[in-house]
Order: sequence, then structure tokens, then C-alpha cells
Amino acid sequence: MKTKQIINAVDDSFFTIAVTYQWSAEEEWNQPRKKKEYTFKVPKTVKIEENDLVILPGNNNYVDVAIGRVTKVHEEPDIDFDADFDYKWIVQKVDFDSYVYLVSRDTTFNQKIKTHEIQNKRDQVLAAFGVSREELLPLLEVKSQDNRD
Repeated sequence: MKTKQIINAVDDSFFTIAVTYQWSAEEEWNQPRKKKEYTFKVPKTVKIEENDLVILPGNNNYVDVAIGRVTKVHEEPDIDFDADFDYKWIVQKVDFDSYVYLVSRDTTFNQKIKTHEIQNKRDQVLAAFGVSREELLPLLEVKSQDNRD
């Protein structure tokens, strides 16, 4: 056992995952090929499933980051105790819940504003002609093509 792996032998607060780096969506969809898998450590407090996206430390550890896709979740750490490298921790799981909420919030808000703007335009037109909506309803009635006058 390598000295740098002793901590991985005694620390039971993590599990490991196999990850492939995601270079781009285009590469992922247009050039399918077997990608090299890398093993990363994950705190047991983080819920991770296959196909989740995770943020990984880049080669510079603190400056660069990369995105990876989880290909396997190891219930028990998959550690090579004779490895000469340090196993790295994931930075975090990519969680789209906040993003989805914010996009939905913006969409709902914009729909309400648009509805309000349409109603304001209607009110302006009616006021300009000095008529009520009820007075115009008979003129706006849609008749089926079979019952044309």
C-alpha cells in the first residue's frame, strides 16, 4: 500500500464514482466513442446516480474545472491502494433544480406581463373609440362557415 493511499483505506466517509469528461455536447452526440473513465471520491452525504453531471477539479485543482458524467456509482470505494496518484474529490453535483425554478419563474412572470399588456391595449382601443367591450362583442362574434349570412 502506498503511503498516499492510507487515508483512503481508513476514511469511511466517501464512496467513489466512475466519470467520463464531457468536452462538449457536440462531441457527446455526434462522435460517440468509448471514453476513458476516471475515479473520483464523493462524500456519502451527496446523492449521485448514473448519468448525473458533476463538476470536477481541473488539472490546476483550484483554477480550472471540468464537467463529467457519472458512468458508475461504487457503493464501496473503488481504490487502487498501490496507485501513485491522489484520488480527487468532486467539486459538486450539478443540480438543475434552481435553474429550472428560475426559468419557470421568469416564464410565468413574462406571460403575466404579456397578458396585462394585451388587456391594456384592448382598453386603450376601446377608450379611443368610446365603446365598451360588451358593445363590440356582437361585432366580434365568430360564425361557422356553414352559417354565413
